Amino acid sequence: MVQGVATRKALGKRDKAFECNIGSYHHLVGAIGAFDTTAIMPMETKGTTMSLKALNSVTDTLVAASGTIDKRIAAHLVEIAKHINGAGNGDVSAANYLFSKITNLSGIRKQAIGNWLLEFAGCSWNAQKKQFGRKKEFHFDLQLAVENPWYKFTAQPEFKPVDSLALIKAAVGKMKKAIEDTEHTDHQVNKEHLRSLTALRAGERVTVGSADQLMAPAETETVTTEVKA
Repeated sequence: MVQGVATRKALGKRDKAFECNIGSYHHLVGAIGAFDTTAIMPMETKGTTMSLKALNSVTDTLVAASGTIDKRIAAHLVEIAKHINGAGNGDVSAANYLFSKITNLSGIRKQAIGNWLLEFAGCSWNAQKKQFGRKKEFHFDLQLAVENPWYKFTAQPEFKPVDSLALIKAAVGKMKKAIEDTEHTDHQVNKEHLRSLTALRAGERVTVGSADQLMAPAETETVTTEVKA
């Protein structure tokens, strides 16, 4: 009898915990604001197993919600940009508040949002304080901001000066790895290129023929495991 009571108590705790998890799930769904919780598939009353139909239903709902939340964030970013460049008179506190809230959230590409604010809202970034500031010279273009939502915008890559020695070292490393690759036999490594680049890496003077001779197809061989540097 005691064992039966204990078992019922344990099952009761399990059911309450399960109900709590379901409640949290629907709370999260509601917070996103893009779900119709009544459309979420019914859970099995005797366990947590979902049918294939139910799983696919949730997938469709999540995908649809993802697109909706992206657009809602985009619209909100435009409003923040309008505030900064309008009534806010350069006030970037709304941008900083948003960024602070999404910093610890997974699934949101905060870097893309940050880049959008730099490009279209007139924000600058203080790496030391880790917060936005206001660009001194910036012309706000509302139409451009609307036509380039954050989820499609790709910032221009940061300028990096060319280091020829670093490029040579990287090329030599990749070519040697290709030669040592026993799994793939379709690498093409010109042995003369490798010798010349290896000498250049070591600081030696290299004399080569004409460009046509150097790049002649006959000198390029398909790498096999027998080819050595």
